Amino acid sequence: MTREEITALAGQTIKWSAPSFEENKPYGGIAQILRVSFDNYDETYKVYRNIIIARTIEGDDLNYAFAEVYGESLELCYSDGGRFITYKSI
Repeated sequence: MTREEITALAGQTIKWSAPSFEENKPYGGIAQILRVSFDNYDETYKVYRNIIIARTIEGDDLNYAFAEVYGESLELCYSDGGRFITYKSI
C-alpha cells in the first residue's frame, strides 16, 4: 500500500481481519476510520505506530494497528509484524 491509499481510509467504515497465532481465532471487526496519522514512526522497528484512529463498531480495536515499512511500500498489521490486515469498505 502507499501512504495515499492508507490516508484515503479516513472517513470510511471498513470490515477488516488479520490472522492470529495458529489455533486462536483471527482478529477482526468493523471500524469507522476517523483519522490516519504518520506522526509516530519507530526507527528501530521501521513501523508507524498508532497509524489509525478509529471507532470500533464491532470486534477488535483497530487502534492497535501499525504499518510496517517495506521500501516505498507499507503494510497494515495487527498485533505482531507479518499479520497483515485485509479489509473492504462497507
